Amino acid sequence: MSSLASGCSKKWIKLPSVLIPCLQAIAEHGVEEFKKKYDVSLIYKNVVEGWYQELDVHGNTVRYRLHVQAYDCLRRLLKFEAILLQQHAQNNEESTITLESFDRI
Repeated sequence: MSSLASGCSKKWIKLPSVLIPCLQAIAEHGVEEFKKKYDVSLIYKNVVEGWYQELDVHGNTVRYRLHVQAYDCLRRLLKFEAILLQQHAQNNEESTITLESFDRI
């Protein structure tokens, strides 16, 4: 995501493609965090659509709203909306990803 000339965007901007491997990894991380927190059985499938917000002018903090598909223990394909916050670290350290919400839709 590129920095916006006028500052940070508070509105959701649609992602042009959700097939990007790093975006799929962020979504899968969200499913894994939800599984750990609630001790549920879900198997990540993919992201079907998504949006983002840049929360600082340098693009170091990005919030994602992703529609994710996952299988439950009965092998039903379910759809969820995951809100994740990605904060890019300085000096080439790994970024942190925080699951803010994960709701069935």
